[in-house]
Amino acid sequence: MAEKRTQKLFSPTIMFNHHVKSCWSTNVRTVEGGLPIHEALAAAGQYAIFVEPGQEKEWYAVGLPLRKDWLPFDASRMAAARLSFSALCEGPVTVRVELRGAADESHVASEALRLESTEDFARCSVPLAGCPFLASLKMVLVTGASSSQRWLLRDVVVEEA
Repeated sequence: MAEKRTQKLFSPTIMFNHHVKSCWSTNVRTVEGGLPIHEALAAAGQYAIFVEPGQEKEWYAVGLPLRKDWLPFDASRMAAARLSFSALCEGPVTVRVELRGAADESHVASEALRLESTEDFARCSVPLAGCPFLASLKMVLVTGASSSQRWLLRDVVVEEA
């Protein structure tokens, strides 16, 4: 049986910074221009992005490149490609998951993905079928309302189903 292909966007086993450098965001708390890592989890060897919406706009956005060098990634050869990640939030949070391509094209993978309140990280999966530019994916963009609660994001990958 062939091993399933996986492209890690954020799933480190070790980190030397308290923030994610290769990212894009607006209207969220940042540390040195990057997305902050939850410090208590990091002290225990677990790494999660701390998404804390700001109040400057009605919405916030967090973008993670499929490759750290921001070059396109070809997911067209992955069988039933999907975006998977783990999330933890104190109250329900609804987000929109969008894919961006090398030519700045856009495809909404999930209009309203509801992340439920949990005591531990819950795994979420969004199919990428229907995306017309799977061969040139550049970024995953997660947006939500600024009135949302803060939440944690980890183990973000594009993988075969």
